[in-house]
Amino acid sequence: MLSDKELAEFKRGPLQMLVLFLLKEADKYGYQLNQELKRRSNGNFVVAGSVLYIVLYRLEEKGYVSKRKEEGVKKAHVFYHLEPAGEAFLSDLLDAYHAMSAGVQSVIGE
Repeated sequence: MLSDKELAEFKRGPLQMLVLFLLKEADKYGYQLNQELKRRSNGNFVVAGSVLYIVLYRLEEKGYVSKRKEEGVKKAHVFYHLEPAGEAFLSDLLDAYHAMSAGVQSVIGE
């Protein structure tokens, strides 16, 4: 069985693609992204908040997402927004994912 560290490393591969995919639907803040990943994966895709924020920071650094701060009733939230460059990058990632997934399936025969 994979250790927690090994499983976390394995999940990092598709994480930026999944984050961009969720942001394509609507702007979200970090906790929302994490909860949506968990919910949609039926609890199979849970990542540490620190890992998610590193991915968001890197995507922002590359110009794929931007952020804005909104003051809430109890606290402020930083919402992330998918930029046009991020949408193009997501399209490329999805194409690569589908090709890689088909290749993996061919190799392992499932």
